[in-house]
Amino acid sequence: MTEKTVKKLIQAAGIFADPAAGPTIALFMNIYDKAFSRYERPDYSLYPGLYCYSRVDDEFKRKEISFYDKNIKLQGYYYECENPLGIVITAHGLHSGADDYIPIQKFFYDHSFNVFSFDYKGTYSSEGDSTVGACESLVDLDLAIKFVKENLNFKGLPLFLFGHSWGGYACLASLALHKDIKACASVSSMVDGHTIINDKAKEYAGKMHYLTKPYIVVYQRYLFKKYVDYDAIKGINATSAPIYIAHGTSDKVINYYEQSIFSKKDEIKNSNVTFYQGLGFHGDHNDILLSIDAIAYRHEVESMLKLLEHDKGSLRDEDKREFYKTIDHKRYSSPNLEIMLPIVQMFLNTLDKK
Repeated sequence: MTEKTVKKLIQAAGIFADPAAGPTIALFMNIYDKAFSRYERPDYSLYPGLYCYSRVDDEFKRKEISFYDKNIKLQGYYYECENPLGIVITAHGLHSGADDYIPIQKFFYDHSFNVFSFDYKGTYSSEGDSTVGACESLVDLDLAIKFVKENLNFKGLPLFLFGHSWGGYACLASLALHKDIKACASVSSMVDGHTIINDKAKEYAGKMHYLTKPYIVVYQRYLFKKYVDYDAIKGINATSAPIYIAHGTSDKVINYYEQSIFSKKDEIKNSNVTFYQGLGFHGDHNDILLSIDAIAYRHEVESMLKLLEHDKGSLRDEDKREFYKTIDHKRYSSPNLEIMLPIVQMFLNTLDKK
């Protein structure tokens, strides 16, 4: 962003006359851009779980399909089953990619749904120098939904959405843009991509966040234009389609009491919403997606790794690679059936009403 653009943003925020505003805004911009930097695919040999496609490619075939945001290529993945009942578009969270949700995607596939997933801009196999900002998940999901609707391979199939965290917000907000979505499931979602940045600034900087609040509003509008006008609650209220919302009470990423959909329940007008409250082991932002057995097994794997490290003194990457070859990856990432079975049933129920 040029210096001229920055000055215009500061002027628009009404704080240009404040001599302290320039350094404050420059500092915030740097923090903002770092928070939404590009996110690369990890070295899966150093991580356990079914988050590496090569670990399931023999039983879960896919086609890699690209679509575009202007000249930026976004990478999509299409899993096509026999006699599909519909298609589920999945939206991933920030600092992750489509393949991090392979266990979820395979669950839908195993229940006779085609699945379309994709990497957001600046993530994994998609192009882009950064993940841009908090509303980008909505921008990219909107493009993905349009692509699925317009592509001849997908026409005629009922559309469903599933999203986690950043992707959960995008799924819910997109309901105001796409009124033909049959049903939607959102897990660990924030309410609004527009205001979550200020919420996080308040969380970490206290009263100092008021220095950057005017700038946040203007900068988000500059980046995302009309998309800042859509949030999860507006999306929920824009449809009568069934919606499933799950959130853990001890979520430290999207605070259950202040930033979750649960915290805005009194604003919801759609009477066709089901809520799942994650408690105990399922109270965490990510663990809510996992079975109790998977969570227990993860603790066991962590203990085994610590014991190995104790025996060797330190672990090289090669030691970790050999260790992870012994792990039951499927068990390590088995999904939470308490939420997945009701979600699939909700999707199926919409087909019965055709």
